[in-house]
Amino acid sequence: MTLRILGVGLAAALVIGAAAFFLFRGTSGGVLVESPRLVATDTQPGDAMVFMTLTNTSHTPDILIGAVSDYAGNCGFHGPTVGRDSKGEEFVVVPSGGSTALSAETAHLELLGIDEPLREGQLIPMTLIFQNAGEVAIKARVEALVPRSELTLRAGLYEPSADEPVPAITLTAQPEGEGRWRIAVDIGDFDLEKSAVDSAHVPNQGHAHYYIDNVKIGRLFAPEFVTDPLPPGPHQIAVTLNTNDHRAYAKDGRPITATITVEN
Repeated sequence: MTLRILGVGLAAALVIGAAAFFLFRGTSGGVLVESPRLVATDTQPGDAMVFMTLTNTSHTPDILIGAVSDYAGNCGFHGPTVGRDSKGEEFVVVPSGGSTALSAETAHLELLGIDEPLREGQLIPMTLIFQNAGEVAIKARVEALVPRSELTLRAGLYEPSADEPVPAITLTAQPEGEGRWRIAVDIGDFDLEKSAVDSAHVPNQGHAHYYIDNVKIGRLFAPEFVTDPLPPGPHQIAVTLNTNDHRAYAKDGRPITATITVEN
């Protein structure tokens, strides 16, 4: 079978490093891949979402630019924090000395057209392609196939019930000088409650996560924040809403997210 490759045309001035092999946890070539898992439904097992955590142990930023698999017709990125370069090529940033979680809330991989029946516990070989670390072979473990109605729960998403308000987010930005930006977060009738973190879900209560250039910076418990100094050029800032028990609020299976672009 011909391998399908996503996004290998990204132009980035990074040094090409050594390839590495990971199963569930390991490190080599500066990249650590942990807990790759594959989530699919019992009614449409030919398409699946792939989640994992990527940690860059090197001193050089890296970029995940693609993936291939013999098992799927196509591998692609999906999610609100997927980056795109000037040519439209998609990527996910893995900062030096930091981690990036591929999740439904942020950016993740999707396998489409899987050409054999999936079973729980099966290991699906994939190759991740990094601009710096090169090719990294992994095996994603298939979780129990779930009904489509349970997919959001398995993916770490929460969809408000019919009688519960659906929150919305609006972002505005003002320059603060020296490359900093003040970001105002308007989420209407929604309580950002720090003391409720790790507790049970309460309708229209929780916290927010914010991202700069596809990298998670931290949690929000206030309606505004000021960024650290950002280098010259455009920068994408994204905010998502999360329940007290850390599921991302969603609508129609997609995380509720607002993004804004600033430029120094």
